[in-house]
Amino acid sequence: MPAVPQAGCDVFISYADVDNAEVFGVEWVSTLLRDLRRLLAQKVGRRDQVSIWWDETELRGNQGLTPAIEAALRHTATFLLVLSPGYLASKWCVQEKALFFQALGGEPQGRVFVVEKTRLDAEHTRPVELSDLKAYQFWYRDEHERVRTRSLRDPEPHPTAYIRLVEDLATDISRQLKAQTVAPHATVFLAEVTDDLDQQREQVQRYLEQEGQCRVLPAQRHLEGQAFRDALDQALGQCTLFMQLLGAYPGRRPPNIPQGYTRLQLERAQQLGLRIMQWHDPALKLDRVEAPEQRQLLEAGTVYAEPLETFKQRLVQALRPPAPVPTPQAAPLGAPMVFIHTELRDRSLAESIMQHVDPRLMVTLPISAGKAAEVRKDLANKLRNCDALLLVYGARTLGWVSSQLVDWNSLSPTRERPLQALGVYDGPPEDKPALPIRMPGLHILRCRQETAICVQQLQAFLAPLLQQVQP
Repeated sequence: MPAVPQAGCDVFISYADVDNAEVFGVEWVSTLLRDLRRLLAQKVGRRDQVSIWWDETELRGNQGLTPAIEAALRHTATFLLVLSPGYLASKWCVQEKALFFQALGGEPQGRVFVVEKTRLDAEHTRPVELSDLKAYQFWYRDEHERVRTRSLRDPEPHPTAYIRLVEDLATDISRQLKAQTVAPHATVFLAEVTDDLDQQREQVQRYLEQEGQCRVLPAQRHLEGQAFRDALDQALGQCTLFMQLLGAYPGRRPPNIPQGYTRLQLERAQQLGLRIMQWHDPALKLDRVEAPEQRQLLEAGTVYAEPLETFKQRLVQALRPPAPVPTPQAAPLGAPMVFIHTELRDRSLAESIMQHVDPRLMVTLPISAGKAAEVRKDLANKLRNCDALLLVYGARTLGWVSSQLVDWNSLSPTRERPLQALGVYDGPPEDKPALPIRMPGLHILRCRQETAICVQQLQAFLAPLLQQVQP
């Protein structure tokens, strides 16, 4: 596994085949890679925590990059190139370098390492994008001013110089890997897109990983059929936010996915109750979109028509953890009211949640005894006057929660003031159906796997009310 969890591999080795041809019984690039791999493992602490990609096939030459190599380049933590006249003459190597720089937005960001195997002559100048980067010079001039490549077979002091260069290279790469191993703030799903939006998707993924420090799924792309469905469900189950870039075209609809890949991803996210944020280019003319179902998708309330840079910033803002709540104090008169609505079978869970509500807020549950008329009157009064409504979804109450949300949707317009927070506390047990409903402003507190009350999610849900009370 990689030392950088969100990366596909830690180091991508880009080299020309001619530089690894066996000479006097030694393959120079293979030898360097072997030594570098062992030193990196020592610096990271474990051999299995360093992932290095390098292509050993003999089919490089003038052929295009394979999908596997393109995927590795887009998701590697660092890029090491073995610079030589052979490297600059290889179209394959030039494509690898160009694709990695494209994935970085044209800036090396400290993630590119240049190994100079030999001195470049007048016919082979160093590429402009590498001109400002440190080079690890594995060549020297002998006493006759001839250029030679360092190796362990040279007489001293050249083996020592080779060892120190490899050690320096391993140290610098390990520092860069450690800088990228920041724990992700969130795990998010970035949907597959139509071909015309692939470049924008790459931009959003880079921004989320670098600026938002997010883990972005799915890790493997361009799957088909049942493999796509399986990977989709597995990835969505780990995410808290679903993001999708939309265009004028609905995308492919294979026979086994009649609604198409675009809608399948959205429908599964909706069924799981994930928060959904979608985007389309503000220059897109919706009245010119030919497919009616695609136009309907573009007009949904979860779609933002704004510059992509603005949308990227909006995504990161949505993923930031809530501000810490000040030290609780006694609630003053007239405090905002939280109504925790529950069925009798989940009342113990509701009472536990109640104990973790900030004491500056008024919190109440429905009465559990009395005449039917009194129970109905109490419920109606609390639904009319509460500032936050939290429904408890625990054991065997899916139908009850669903019907309560439907009833609330009818009652809400009749209230004198708008509700400030509407949510469902989705608590244990873990093995139960997802909530089959989606509505504006509904927050799902996902706590099925927690043995204790999810205090942080609860505080975030009640944040709009807490802003109104004195610290």
